Amino acid sequence: MISGAMRGQGEGDALARHLMKPENDEVVVIPARGLGSPDIRGQIQELRALSLGGRTDRPIYHLHVDPEDAIADNAGARARWWALFEAEFGLASQPYCGVEHYKKERRHEHRVYSLVRPSGAVVDVGYDYLRRERCARVVEFEFGMPVPTPSKHARAIVKALREAGRDDVAAWMEASGTTEAARPVARLSPQER
Repeated sequence: MISGAMRGQGEGDALARHLMKPENDEVVVIPARGLGSPDIRGQIQELRALSLGGRTDRPIYHLHVDPEDAIADNAGARARWWALFEAEFGLASQPYCGVEHYKKERRHEHRVYSLVRPSGAVVDVGYDYLRRERCARVVEFEFGMPVPTPSKHARAIVKALREAGRDDVAAWMEASGTTEAARPVARLSPQER
């Protein structure tokens, strides 16, 4: 399962244009949570307006999730991933909007969340890549993928899974050989930079 994320300001309508791109075979606007605007552009503007009292200059969190072809229940896998993701990041009550794209016989989903809570506090998205990858490996395991999606951070993901009490998923990753891949090496050392 592949996911990606980016924080931003939400200014202008570039994100709305990106989400509604006509190059997709189909774009379905999903029901928003906590927003009243009828369209994506208005919903993103509303998310930005809701965040004006927040203590951040990047209050918008845009994510996408794309289940692997080996997962037969694409919609179920996406729903499970979002549930795990929202629990991991404490976003279950945060407003969001989103779209579902169908392109080249694959379905994936984008969501845009407000990171500013009603109190003005900002949701902590530190180490988001590792945390999103952990959610993805759990979904892959639960939905019967034969092997996990390769990741250069497999060892760290296994460690995080064990700390979260998911020894079953960690053992599945280790049995697949995912953790035996060569460790990532930076092109330049800190001294060379």
